[in-house]
Amino acid sequence: MRFLPHELATGSEPGAAAVVIALMDGLPRNSVGECDVLINLSPQAVQEPERFKRLLEIVPQEKEARAASRQKYRFYQDMGIEPGAHEISK
Repeated sequence: MRFLPHELATGSEPGAAAVVIALMDGLPRNSVGECDVLINLSPQAVQEPERFKRLLEIVPQEKEARAASRQKYRFYQDMGIEPGAHEISK
């Protein structure tokens, strides 16, 4: 078991913890590329993906839920980003 020090986003300024948990509209407003990784658990695409060095999208296995992931994939492609895929086995 491991513990990751984290905090909830409470405003526009980033806190001291390396891991911040926030709703999409509550993400701290950092400089472009200042945040290392965003794990997007939302069905919506991240509107400013360039703010993050890496953006991870979790694709659900349920057929109906994958439609949102396909839309996000196309959105990122339209922004000039070439999304990659990583297969994770059980």
